[in-house]
Amino acid sequence: ASPVVREGELAGIVLEVVDVTEEKRSEKARRASEARFRAIVDHSVTGIAEVDLTGRFVFVNDRYCDVVGRTREELVAGMRMQDLTHPEDLATNLPLFGRLIREGTPFLIEKRYVRSDGAAVWVENSVSAVRDAGGRVQSVLAVSVDITERKRAEAALRESERRSRSILESVTDAFFALDRDWRFTYVNGRAEELLGRT
Repeated sequence: ASPVVREGELAGIVLEVVDVTEEKRSEKARRASEARFRAIVDHSVTGIAEVDLTGRFVFVNDRYCDVVGRTREELVAGMRMQDLTHPEDLATNLPLFGRLIREGTPFLIEKRYVRSDGAAVWVENSVSAVRDAGGRVQSVLAVSVDITERKRAEAALRESERRSRSILESVTDAFFALDRDWRFTYVNGRAEELLGRT
């Protein structure tokens, strides 16, 4: 509203009316879309985390919190991805993270996080860049799948194979295994001696 003054007296008021109905509809639709997207991400069975270019958490969903054993508040209050990564895995993870920031090169990595109780959890992280309108990397998105049980099963299988080989090597008889095409798949030391071949 603007006053109109003539000869020192108020002669009237000029009102300028702007129709913002479309803007309000657009804003409401944007908020609804954002709420729907947030609900989908929050209820995903896969852990999702976004970090800034220094590794500080910007966003995490519920599943990510479950996997790493931390609350959302703990993570977004200043924790970095590096703070959760197992110290032995940083040497592999950090160069890939740096390359992603510099070049936008996505990567897939199996690594361990250290939970708040000190336990290690194995994850497979699919890591990619989030770009701004100009194409510059503005943040990093990690989609995390807990593979701890798979890693335990692999370790148990390796241990079982090691024990089996140890037993077969200690046998005083020659032992060898063949596949369906009669190719050797395993030969113990005594069989090598008997056959005269490695």
